[in-house]
Amino acid sequence: IEAIEAVDIVLVTFNRLNFLKHTVEKIYERTLYPHRLWVVDNNSTDGTQEWLKGAKINGFVHDYVFLPKNMGLAYGLSEGFKKVKSEYFITTQDDVVPPDMRPCWLERMLHLAKENPDYGGIAMRIQRIRHRDVDEKKNLIESSTSLASFLRIQRREDIERIGGFGDRAHWESVSFMNRMKPLKKKLGVATHLYCDHTGFMPDNKGFAEGFTDYKTYAKERVTQGRDQPYPDIDPRTLIPLKINTSRDGREQAKRDEYWRYWGLDDRKSDDRTSAQLLLTQYAREGHGIDIGCGKIKVHDNAIGVDIYPYGDSVDVLANGNDLWMFKDGELDFVVASHSLEHFPDTKEVLGEWKRVLRDGGVMALAVVNGEGHPEAIRGARKVVLTGKILQTILKDELGMRIGRAGRPAVTPRRKDEAESVMIVATK
Repeated sequence: IEAIEAVDIVLVTFNRLNFLKHTVEKIYERTLYPHRLWVVDNNSTDGTQEWLKGAKINGFVHDYVFLPKNMGLAYGLSEGFKKVKSEYFITTQDDVVPPDMRPCWLERMLHLAKENPDYGGIAMRIQRIRHRDVDEKKNLIESSTSLASFLRIQRREDIERIGGFGDRAHWESVSFMNRMKPLKKKLGVATHLYCDHTGFMPDNKGFAEGFTDYKTYAKERVTQGRDQPYPDIDPRTLIPLKINTSRDGREQAKRDEYWRYWGLDDRKSDDRTSAQLLLTQYAREGHGIDIGCGKIKVHDNAIGVDIYPYGDSVDVLANGNDLWMFKDGELDFVVASHSLEHFPDTKEVLGEWKRVLRDGGVMALAVVNGEGHPEAIRGARKVVLTGKILQTILKDELGMRIGRAGRPAVTPRRKDEAESVMIVATK
């Protein structure tokens, strides 16, 4: 069994015990990857230190560091960095809550960091990003002017080379950018990984009313949350779904355009479609996935994979063309009902689906029959497929055995499924 290195998380706090409690609780609940949580307290006077002692005893935090004076976020991170042992580590604040995802947020951030070694820091995305050129089709949003410590991942070796995070009292995000410049590495924000910046909305950023003795106090920001409210977010993935001020309109429009590009489930009922009912028999037993599951999975036994947070049906929020979270040969089945047409490179995506199947594993697909309905290319569908095309790819290109191919033998329940084709192949 391969040993997994625990990842250090350094969290800095000051006089916001209510936020700290909530943040630590959610990190504890939602971080499934091995980790050590270090909390650096900037000499709080609101009971934080007493609470942290109990939190360590009860296992909610690994340990804490008490500083004799409030020196700001950057200095606190530098002090916490002295405890870091892992190759990659996280820096964050007391008002940043991770999402509830599978794989968990930390494993996803590690994957991003390892896939992008030219980046010296990657932060999670919050409800609003200002002055950033967002391309939803890319995994990272480049950030050349600053990078906040919103569950930010970086390499210990890089931070050792720049001598820690410094001691700048205000806006550590700018300080981090300046200190990373000599390494000539890029900085970025994870496009599709959101955290909840809980400290933005409350008056005075959650500090006690009238309290101004914190390093980032600004008079014009005291009621910022009321004046410029964040969007409403999905409770699990923390993805913004509904804006509450026009200033977020452009950012939300890009999210909506991205989801429309891949296709949204527009079903009005919770019933499985006829194509899904046909595929049910292949997902009843074993361990497998339903790609592009939408609002309801082919079978409850399947792991639902989709890019949109539809709710309980989506177990893994991901695009079906990159199943990095599944190992080679891990799954017994892959099923997909009317989702394959939405991927522009059919051969490539089917190769990825085959990769995760064990020998003897089954791939069961239903698509619109393009031979009789070439107009199916409209909307979010990228390709027109037929039974012959799928057989050629699966058998001749991917070396799979075809077990069943042809049109469904049941009367479809939806008009747009009237000419579906189904194919079942074994690895």
